[in-house]
Amino acid sequence: MGRGPRASARQEVYDALRRRIVTLDLLPGSSLSENELAADHSVSRTPIREALVLLVDEGLVQVFPRVGSFVSRISLGDVAEAQFLRSSVELGSLASLRYPLDPAVVDAIEANLRLQET
Repeated sequence: MGRGPRASARQEVYDALRRRIVTLDLLPGSSLSENELAADHSVSRTPIREALVLLVDEGLVQVFPRVGSFVSRISLGDVAEAQFLRSSVELGSLASLRYPLDPAVVDAIEANLRLQET
């Protein structure tokens, strides 16, 4: 991607929209108006369109010609697959642990788990 004001605006819009989508601030199925987003971010519609293309590539946004752009709905199949992959990796990593466990490592893991609860 190019550098400069337009690339920077595109990246800022992309980062903000992506964050809002993954935190469910923008709910699945929500309509995304280019005009409203441009006004909200104080940019032209070009960086909005470019950011939306990046989000489409990630599967976070769907664009329907002559209808509009929408936050993608959550696929239960994708969630199940991601959960399976995560469980496989996490359980597989247990084999690499050395016993007895280092108390500092246990504390770090517990702190990480507490952060995930919020």
